[in-house]
Amino acid sequence: MLARLQQESAVESAEVDRRGELLRLRLTSSDVTQVTDLLQQLGFLGEVVPDGAVAAMRWYGLGTVSELSREESKVITQRIVPVFAQQSGIGVDEIEAVKELVSAALHACFVSHTLEATAPHGTLNDACGRAVEEATSVRLGPNRAAALGRAIEDDLAARSAFKE
Repeated sequence: MLARLQQESAVESAEVDRRGELLRLRLTSSDVTQVTDLLQQLGFLGEVVPDGAVAAMRWYGLGTVSELSREESKVITQRIVPVFAQQSGIGVDEIEAVKELVSAALHACFVSHTLEATAPHGTLNDACGRAVEEATSVRLGPNRAAALGRAIEDDLAARSAFKE
């Protein structure tokens, strides 16, 4: 999304907030019509917000969005893996190694999948669930790895900002 927006001649830079809910665009001119039309075509609403109207926050552009993906992968991992480990009998001595595998798989999934706004709902959830399953299958075995992948998919679906 950020890369697509920055391809527009009217867009100098594009950034997203930590939650992935807001975009901050710096434009090359004061005519916002072209950009708001593009946002609508991509399935988003756009409006001009005066400077200072949005609370100070960290913004992520093309060069730093991978940091946001890494942070999000760790948050999801911490939320899912300990509960899953307890429910599926994964030993305490295995949990940290599983967390590392899951976090790395999620991060790789997030940064390698560019989704258009028109992509079917759940596309990223499915891809990341499969990535976690593949990354953990040797350590956990195919059945537990598949169950962990489904737990990740369910969590992503439940927390999606773009529900149907």
